[in-house]
Amino acid sequence: MSIGIDFPFGTLMDMLQVLLFIGFFIKQRSKPNWADLKGPITVLILIWIFYNLIQIANPTAESRLAWVYTIRSVAIVTLTYFVFMYNIRSVEFIRVVLKTWIFLAICAALYGLKQEYIGFSASEEAWLHSDPNIAGLLFIDGHWRKMSFLSDPVAFSYNMVVASILCMALLTGPIKFYKKILLCVCIFILLWAMLTSGTRGAYVLPPVTLLLFAILKFNRQVLRFGIAGGLY
Repeated sequence: MSIGIDFPFGTLMDMLQVLLFIGFFIKQRSKPNWADLKGPITVLILIWIFYNLIQIANPTAESRLAWVYTIRSVAIVTLTYFVFMYNIRSVEFIRVVLKTWIFLAICAALYGLKQEYIGFSASEEAWLHSDPNIAGLLFIDGHWRKMSFLSDPVAFSYNMVVASILCMALLTGPIKFYKKILLCVCIFILLWAMLTSGTRGAYVLPPVTLLLFAILKFNRQVLRFGIAGGLY
């Protein structure tokens, strides 16, 4: 881990997903409800997962182990769509999820900025210098890439981008003015923290996403954000 703690966090996440699936099927057994899970999104997800599963028989595949990683980190995670569709039943719950998401993202952003302008902790310094390969990946042009309390700079940067895009989308909703100010502050902090990660692949995502969002929901406000994203 980037914070210098040797802990199988990925395995813990896998166990949580398994428990979610078990709870889903137990709940379906006592209170069956498959109606809400029917639709075009469900069909597309199942087709995509089935396509991933049959790739194990692909004779031109470079690595079977890479297939296992794909199924574990992408296909199985996608199945949680059905768990959430079954359990999320109110707008209030969605609001709690979004607020928690933004709060945790801001915490990560602030800690990343702390690493950038104050410095790493002793345990983080020890981990960064524990292996020359780490410096080869994270020390670029005389500057350390930042990862906050996440696993690596890439995960940090993409989490910042996704959270900032979520805030941008919420800005277009019917919310109070002071909440829009708070969202603008959050967007600034999140994008600022994203820049400290040194992950170039993340830089292009905000303007591209704003362009797609402008196409989906075309109005003057979204157009302004799209132009601002393009200039960014």
